[in-house]
Amino acid sequence: MVNNFDSQREVVKKRLIYIDQLVGPNSVDVVNALCDHYDVHLYYGSVIITYAPFDFRIKHHKRNTYEKGSILGRLISWILFYGTTLPVVLFKRKDHLFLVSNPPLNFFFGFVFNILTHTKFSLLLWDIYPDIIIQSGVTSKGNPISRIWSFLNSIAFPKASRIFTVSEFLASEIAKYQKGLLTNIRVIPSWTDAEKIKPIPKEENLFISEYNLFGKFVVMYSGNMGKTHDLETLIEVAELMIADTDVVFVLIGDGEKREKIVQQVSERRLRNVMVLPFQEPEMFPKSIASADIGIVTLAAGFENYSVPSKTYYLMAAGAVIFAIAKGRSELESIIGKFECGYRFDPGDANAIVQEIKSLSIDKAKRVKLSENSRKAALQFTLKNATTIANEVATA
Repeated sequence: MVNNFDSQREVVKKRLIYIDQLVGPNSVDVVNALCDHYDVHLYYGSVIITYAPFDFRIKHHKRNTYEKGSILGRLISWILFYGTTLPVVLFKRKDHLFLVSNPPLNFFFGFVFNILTHTKFSLLLWDIYPDIIIQSGVTSKGNPISRIWSFLNSIAFPKASRIFTVSEFLASEIAKYQKGLLTNIRVIPSWTDAEKIKPIPKEENLFISEYNLFGKFVVMYSGNMGKTHDLETLIEVAELMIADTDVVFVLIGDGEKREKIVQQVSERRLRNVMVLPFQEPEMFPKSIASADIGIVTLAAGFENYSVPSKTYYLMAAGAVIFAIAKGRSELESIIGKFECGYRFDPGDANAIVQEIKSLSIDKAKRVKLSENSRKAALQFTLKNATTIANEVATA
């Protein structure tokens, strides 16, 4: 009699440990996609849920929350996160490590675990350190911390099975740490679920009714209010348009700049500006769909180091994209390719004012740009998350 036990037994999946202190919507999609290949254990501090819940198969390991209010708070939260995560992960069975660039030393611990336990590791780099903090002015390129960090990049990055990043610009910056080699780097643009984030008629939009925005032309910023985001230019624009009562500036989010922005709104008595907290998951698709114009900002010098994921959400919602960033960036490439908005230099408030006024009057032009924006979003779908998961599984 043939024993069929082995053929009927459920195949035990390999175990993947995913480490990301601040899990954003794209990370949620990646974690979910990895569940089709691995037994996924997620170590995290905070989660930003916008539209997609976690897959029920994920094993959650909650650690301390990411603190982004100040540099010191951020540093302390990173230390606490590592202190409660790495000792546990070191002795846990694992076949693959998937490490996201928060906390920013994740890449190096992937290298250490690879040396100690021969565990494969993949990196998802939304941004690059120490480049970001050098550009921020926190430190200099010649500072010993920067030089050591750069050295660690140069020995760790080549050891990664895969390095995923979101633009050719970022890939080129990463390759500098690998003597120009791109063999393990994969450029996978950010994405959104265009079935869940989509245009909503204003008369049917609960966010519009809740905040009394019906009949208003909405200019929206929705996302992190951090050092790399040029929100000061947007405040200047709002001040210049204080007499345009049909135009409302809605700023949604949190971060180290939020308190400063709230203070400026108060001091300048900007009655045309609303500053709101991050919206709950059920309200997020409605809030983003209320934007006629969606603002995406990058402070001068950060053009090659970040591609804000809010760009793709705003496009999916049909917003016209206004990018406040220097030229030769991924943002400029997207806007130019899909003809879905405009780019402005940081500080050029007058040019932004003129284009807002033009679009608020010219409905045909606004509708065309909005349609182009929505069509562009359909090029950046959840398939990108699946591609990352498949690449990891075959690494």
